Amino acid sequence: DSPRITSSRTMGALSDRLAGFFDERGSLTDDGRIAAVVAYMVCVVVVLRRVKFFLIRLFPSNVLEFVPYKHDAKGTDTVCVDCTHKHLPTLTHHKESSTPDYLKGTTGDTSTDVVLNALTHPTGWAPARTATKVTCNHFDIDGLLSVWALIHPLKARRHEELLRACARLGDLRELGLDMDRRGNDNSANSHQIVPPGSLSDQALRFCCFVNAVETQTFTAPFVGDEFEESRKKYKHFLPIVSEVIDIIVFHAEVHAEAASLGVGDTSKSNGDDTDASNASRKGAYADGKEPAAEVETKRIAMKTRATFLELSLGDAERATVLRDLHRLFDETKTQIAFNKNTNVVFIKTADETPFHYYASFSVEPGADVVVCQNFTKYEIEQRYVTFVDLRSRPTTPRLDMAVLAKRLNALEQKRNFGNATTKRWDVSGFTDSGPLLRINCSENRLSKAQRYGAPHERPIFESKIGIDTFAKEVAGFFEFGLSEMAKKGIVPGGSDAKSVRKLGWSWKETRDAHDAVDWEGWGSEKS
Repeated sequence: DSPRITSSRTMGALSDRLAGFFDERGSLTDDGRIAAVVAYMVCVVVVLRRVKFFLIRLFPSNVLEFVPYKHDAKGTDTVCVDCTHKHLPTLTHHKESSTPDYLKGTTGDTSTDVVLNALTHPTGWAPARTATKVTCNHFDIDGLLSVWALIHPLKARRHEELLRACARLGDLRELGLDMDRRGNDNSANSHQIVPPGSLSDQALRFCCFVNAVETQTFTAPFVGDEFEESRKKYKHFLPIVSEVIDIIVFHAEVHAEAASLGVGDTSKSNGDDTDASNASRKGAYADGKEPAAEVETKRIAMKTRATFLELSLGDAERATVLRDLHRLFDETKTQIAFNKNTNVVFIKTADETPFHYYASFSVEPGADVVVCQNFTKYEIEQRYVTFVDLRSRPTTPRLDMAVLAKRLNALEQKRNFGNATTKRWDVSGFTDSGPLLRINCSENRLSKAQRYGAPHERPIFESKIGIDTFAKEVAGFFEFGLSEMAKKGIVPGGSDAKSVRKLGWSWKETRDAHDAVDWEGWGSEKS
């Protein structure tokens, strides 16, 4: 009975309270009027809040055009993407930027991710609703899609997943594979690793197309006057991104339809969209149905536009990536070993042909460093994931590989019997976008464009150091450096190399971590 009595008393108290809002004639008292105004205001606030979120969702960006980057630009009419700026509101994945942390979250690995987070967040990003212009200090796929998404926010949201995949491949050189790396009967089949029409395939098609047009119509990255070349590239690509996406998505739908009809094996079509389209139509005919006129018209229109835009320009690079994935996943030719303590992946093969970075960087997405061993031709690259503010997983701090270069040069000299040579191990500083440790020729040093480009496009020199010795030295360098950092408490609570990783490394933290290591303790040079 106790709960009933309590409930009865509560209702009675509530009735007495409400009664105080009305007089004997049933009219509102002063307290009643105040309560009514408060209730009305609460309702108005709730409605306005919903209207605000609806409008933000409907108009997340007011940006209309791209403008060239200016260091001294100020005001609220321009926002900046995929780079930092001292005065303008910024959306970027670069370290130590003014980008709001809530827009980086756990998915802001690329600048396109951050922009899409702003376009899909309930509260949006206020500067995008004020500005009419967007700028960026360079051209690449991540920058292009970041700019395009702010100018075309609604379409960008419709293709959010594809844009994120394209930016990740273009910037981080990481292809989201659609299956486990090994242990599958088809693991050596590159078309099964990247099924035609899959999200990975769509991203690969887009990136290879942009790469081809950029290089053949304009200049390769880091060639010529980058500021002027970037302006030209944005002017060319921004108007066609939407159409390229439409064509790629349509082709993916064709493959999906053919697969659902069970007509043929589209995975063996070498990505030929005509084959898939024919398979899809034959399946429809087999059911006694002809394709709808509008669908067939659209197919022909898409094919015509693809020809006009020359989407096939990217086919050669795409074929190279698929070929190299086939080589990478063939255990009879390639051995892949990932050291989880140091986040370093070793790729060893008896094939002298270097792997395309879209392939080699994708076999182990958790790697911060990729070591390629083609016979005794070696390259070590610190991935771009440690240059930016990666949010999806903790990373290790960059180590200055000049220390490792010194050790390798000493070993080369011993094996060369002290003879003079113009070839030496060399690497740029650890604040470079992608430090590449390799043997270089002092008489013909690689340009930034060559270091950034695909490995098969640059000369790779043979080393005198044996394969096993090389792997041991490289592994020892990273293990020693990170272990020393753990001992110095670089990451609180860390006890070994595996614990020295976190989100949000600043450049100062990276320098302090490296300076904390007593490299003299790495030991004497080994033979």
